[in-house]
Amino acid sequence: MKLANYLEHHGLGFSEFARRVGINHPRTVERWAKGQRIPAGGMMAKIVAATAGAVQPADFINAAPPVERAQPIRRAA
Repeated sequence: MKLANYLEHHGLGFSEFARRVGINHPRTVERWAKGQRIPAGGMMAKIVAATAGAVQPADFINAAPPVERAQPIRRAA
């Protein structure tokens, strides 16, 4: 489950969740929830614990398929 979905589902704001994981900056939680930043390993473990496993490290990875790039057109000499 994405962190943003977890917060919304449980009616938690960024400040409250920041307190639960032991940080002083709710803006950091906002960045995680919006996918602008990925938490470091130790913090990731705190997030998993604070959400009782509902939010997992893989939930922070964007699973969109890679974009194929067009091959350049080669002109004959």
